[in-house]
Amino acid sequence: EDARWKEPCWLHVRFLYNASAFSSMRTALIRVKDSAIKSVLFPEEQEEQEQEQEGEGEKAGGGMGGTGFVFLDQSLNEEQRKAARRVIRSCLFPSPSLCRHALLIFGPPGTGKTKCVVEAVLGSIVRGGGGVRVLCCAPSDSAADTL
Repeated sequence: EDARWKEPCWLHVRFLYNASAFSSMRTALIRVKDSAIKSVLFPEEQEEQEQEQEGEGEKAGGGMGGTGFVFLDQSLNEEQRKAARRVIRSCLFPSPSLCRHALLIFGPPGTGKTKCVVEAVLGSIVRGGGGVRVLCCAPSDSAADTL
């Protein structure tokens, strides 16, 4: 044991913002703007409207909509629920073997992305009845361990 940490003390911690990662992501989005993959990364507005209507049904039905969405983690906020619902719908409809879209969950640290991904993965597996295959990618070993 280090004697320095037995006494209460003040620590000065500074978090630095690394703009290069965000710059790379912005460049990728600009490149995809007019490409054929845009429709895969950004599904049509009609699907978003359908999902919003389902979300309204969930609120009215105490967590269950017409599609039977019951979230395993009840502490998710509305944005996390929307993202998890979209991933689950993408994985299961029209069937688990015909996943419609590749979806990205992105945001700053501490916004609940991991909770959302875990909900989406578990929800897809539970609702898929064993017919769902999941591939989760992470930028580091520690991030993969967390998932």
